[in-house]
Amino acid sequence: MGNKCHICGTADRLHAMTIDHDHESHEIRGLLCRLCNTGLGAFRDSPEFLLKAVSYLYARKPALRAVPDRVTREAVLLELSQN
Repeated sequence: MGNKCHICGTADRLHAMTIDHDHESHEIRGLLCRLCNTGLGAFRDSPEFLLKAVSYLYARKPALRAVPDRVTREAVLLELSQN
């Protein structure tokens, strides 16, 4: 993705980007904008918490398409692939 955030696609100035890494293995995962990197940290890098947050947002925003009661990784990936 070049100098773009791997989550939101922002192509901000390079100094506004951060190199994201796994806090356990210390492996580099990719380039993120500061907001997305901070967001991952706020959810403690937990896919489960992030999926619960997606489910929470969908349930409280009527304009969004309906999603299953329990959002799964597969449902999120399917949704992303259709956009």
